[in-house]
Amino acid sequence: MKINPLISVIMPLYNSEDFVRESIYSVLNQSYPNFELLVIDDCSSDRSAEIVKSIPDRRVFLYVIRERSGAAVARNLGLCKAKGDYVAFLDSDDLWDPKKLEKQLLFMQKNFFSFTCTYSRGVENGKLVYIEKCPDVVGQKDFLRCDYLSCLTVMAEKRLFDNVSVLPEIKKRNDYALWIQIAKKDDCHCLPEVLATYRIRHSSLSHQNKFSLLKAHYILWSRQFQKSAISAWCYALRNAFYTTFIKKKRFRYYVKTR
Repeated sequence: MKINPLISVIMPLYNSEDFVRESIYSVLNQSYPNFELLVIDDCSSDRSAEIVKSIPDRRVFLYVIRERSGAAVARNLGLCKAKGDYVAFLDSDDLWDPKKLEKQLLFMQKNFFSFTCTYSRGVENGKLVYIEKCPDVVGQKDFLRCDYLSCLTVMAEKRLFDNVSVLPEIKKRNDYALWIQIAKKDDCHCLPEVLATYRIRHSSLSHQNKFSLLKAHYILWSRQFQKSAISAWCYALRNAFYTTFIKKKRFRYYVKTR
């Protein structure tokens, strides 16, 4: 076991000039300092890339994709460039608590876990909306039913991503495609502590209408995992059922407001 191993943080970026600076500094302000932050700009048309370039920290690396390609391509590139022993993910509008990496790494090393997640919070316009929890252990069969993980909470050993990638056409749920593949190698263990903040934005890909997300799951199963049309729709419908009636009912706790 290495002392102070390098953690590669992968951040896909697209037109996030209003949020990316705060997201980056939530990484730079981590109590655990030995990381590299790989920002993959997917041909942004705003000032996002300029903002990243203006941040004076040698741990931040910017890679620019010249043609709009999607988050799957950005994450694949990040994994190819990553030099760390561990990989973590943070989108360019989300945030980490200051001790997220330190606590999660200790949890992994102490228990010899290679694939982990944490709890997170959902925030809209600065107000807490919900707390997102996760089962203590999520195995391969669990992942086939539902994506129980929030991408911004995941950290895993880099070796698990060897020979793992996502097809470029998987525009949505591409993080889910990664978890399904690496879950064949090890289960995911959850650190039951809220250590990350998801910024709720209704214009984002993850907050589009239900049919759009159902179609995204169909594309995931039919193209990434080469299921027949009937099987792909069965998997997609099962994903929708477990997400709506299991994940959101059992593991998402909404905050009551007056």
